[in-house]
Amino acid sequence: MSSHKLNIETGSSVFTEEPPGDTPKMHNKIIKYPFRDIICTEESVGKLLSDLDGSKSQGPDQMHPKVMKELKSIINKPLSIIFNKSLEDSQVPSAWKEANITAIFKKGSKSDPGNYRPVSLTSIVGKTMEKIVRNSIVNHMENNDLFSNKQFGFIAKRSTVLQLLMVLEDWTDILDHGGEIDVIYMDFMKAFDKVPDYTSSNTYLFADDTKIYREIKSDEDRKAMQQDLDKLQEWSNKWLLKFHPLKCKVLTIKQKRKETWTYHMAGAEDNVALENITSEKDIGVTVDKDLNFSMHMQQAVNKANSIVGFIRRSFVYLDEVFFTQLFKALVRPHLEYAASVWNPYKIKDIESTILQRPSQESRTPDIGIP
Repeated sequence: MSSHKLNIETGSSVFTEEPPGDTPKMHNKIIKYPFRDIICTEESVGKLLSDLDGSKSQGPDQMHPKVMKELKSIINKPLSIIFNKSLEDSQVPSAWKEANITAIFKKGSKSDPGNYRPVSLTSIVGKTMEKIVRNSIVNHMENNDLFSNKQFGFIAKRSTVLQLLMVLEDWTDILDHGGEIDVIYMDFMKAFDKVPDYTSSNTYLFADDTKIYREIKSDEDRKAMQQDLDKLQEWSNKWLLKFHPLKCKVLTIKQKRKETWTYHMAGAEDNVALENITSEKDIGVTVDKDLNFSMHMQQAVNKANSIVGFIRRSFVYLDEVFFTQLFKALVRPHLEYAASVWNPYKIKDIESTILQRPSQESRTPDIGIP
């Protein structure tokens, strides 16, 4: 099967065919502030055009963001008229619906098309109006406190690092008291922003990266965790959000080694036993069964060393100033991401995070690396 056909089939699989009938009812929420009509002003459009990143690629309509940014004071008025007309008529120009689709690898085997996420590069003009609509919706939800406090994806002042720190504080407190934790890393086919609030286990989300965990004191806690897993799957089926049971993993974090518990999810035909693992990448940080982050530290250092080596091999002349700029742009992000979560405190871990120095033989006379 050709890669083009695989990309088409994989991309089309994320779309959901909604059955006829009414949408499932949500829990009643108190709306103090009603939703206001969306009005696109020249000022709001101009502000968004000013914030465009000129280095980004253009969409299928060939409207480059750098050009739009330079012409913001000229095109903001006609664009605001077009946007308001589109909202008034509830119609979107056909050119804004076209997209260049690229498959982005997530994790797992690169030979499995299901491990790639289709990313659409659409019209910059259409995206500009989407931002206005999104901002209005987000403001409405924030004003009425409609966001779950467990959701950290694409919400202001809620970052991946903040979520990791909150979870880590809970986990370390459990371990300090001699307890253990079962963590189930969920794999959904598409992103969502809410989970049922009637589960007794803790749930945290970042877009479609979802985990539920629970302190395990006895088998009764494991049974309660399984019941929450069943509720979550029942809820997901109700809202047409499908799981990948074969990609959902279980990580047990504890100080003393004991037998692990097997959790199950309903598969296409039979129940699927979830795989027990010893480590998992949790929104960019590898969490291991001992919660010491040694594996993540080594991975970060190996990645950084690899990039440093690539930089050295790619330039005939490399002075200290140029190398510093490349190091800050390409290497430091890998070493500093979520450092407040995994920052080493043991001597062996501190020594393991020291980057390799290039040998004297491998240096070129012009390289200004200390």
